[in-house]
Amino acid sequence: MSGSDPTLAKVLSYGECITQADGVLQRPGAVTTVKASVGDVRMVNWPSPNEAEELSPIEFRAGFLSVTMRSTHPRKGQPRIVFVEPPQFEGLWLNNLPIVIELRKPLMDLSRNGGLGRQVHTNRKFYDDCGNAFMLPDPTRPPAFGKKPPRMNGMFSVPLSGALPGAANESKATC
Repeated sequence: MSGSDPTLAKVLSYGECITQADGVLQRPGAVTTVKASVGDVRMVNWPSPNEAEELSPIEFRAGFLSVTMRSTHPRKGQPRIVFVEPPQFEGLWLNNLPIVIELRKPLMDLSRNGGLGRQVHTNRKFYDDCGNAFMLPDPTRPPAFGKKPPRMNGMFSVPLSGALPGAANESKATC
């Protein structure tokens, strides 16, 4: 797709957008590879008409975003999901402040839910380095070491902490 719908320009615009999914079913199971990329992204969250007048719109911009992942799903057991190549985040901004993404390789290297649960539950170094990367139902009460990883809506929490305030002149996200 070459670009966004002009009627949405006040809230969403983007340049070239590519998505691709390939899958094959083999005797041991299914292998699926998905790839997505988008350039020149701009999203604006405008205050609702009934909100306070002093509220300003929040604008997110990205020069380029890309991810390629592969799922190998055996007929029995857990699927294995891996990054085929490192995700790309270029030119990220939130309200004209640069966003810096720090990828946590130990999290990215885990390919199964069971591996994630095992690491958070039994590996103290992993817990200390990556335990704060989960979205939590109550951020003031992180799970203690040795406890199961948090779950939200019946699934493991996303190991992505989102935009965290960094220095005064940047937003920071640790994934």
